[in-house]
Amino acid sequence: VLGVMRFDRDDINNLVNDGRAERVVLHEMLHVIGLGTLWESKNLLANKDSANVKFTGPKATAACVEAGGLPACGNGGVPAESCVGFPPANCGRGSQNGHWRETIFEQELMTPFVEPPVIFLPYSNMSIQSLADIGYTVNRFAADPFTVPFPNLTISAQGGGSLQPSSWDIVLKPRFSITASGVVRAIEVAPPATRSVR
Repeated sequence: VLGVMRFDRDDINNLVNDGRAERVVLHEMLHVIGLGTLWESKNLLANKDSANVKFTGPKATAACVEAGGLPACGNGGVPAESCVGFPPANCGRGSQNGHWRETIFEQELMTPFVEPPVIFLPYSNMSIQSLADIGYTVNRFAADPFTVPFPNLTISAQGGGSLQPSSWDIVLKPRFSITASGVVRAIEVAPPATRSVR
């Protein structure tokens, strides 16, 4: 796997100073190796660009249910970020279709928003199993404890703070893959559908 992560000097300094840098770097590394970035090319993303977009990998779905997410994940997939309910300036290209849904999974590491410094961002078995779904051999015992938050319990009610949009999180999809025998292949992803305006 070959990838690049770029961090703005001001953002990374702030993240280092308040103790969030390690988790933010882990979040970005997971994108580099395919979490959220290979879902579509592996045919594991359903209802792209809709309010009901889901990652359909069976291992991640089972891990979500196991973490108490049956209401959210019981219909054949893990809800991915749809940006429904967020202002366009706070949620868009870098968030939609490639993260877990913020309104359901809140502080889980692979949601699109960086949390206030006092909130730990757990690397859940759901995220680990999503890597297994795209073809990696994984260690589920590396997961942090994580329970899908009870529906209708807001972040502020749990003692959290306000969400901070991660405008620096611009996820670029992979363009090539390298087979086990070293052959470089272009990754074909269908272009987004266009709408005609009448």
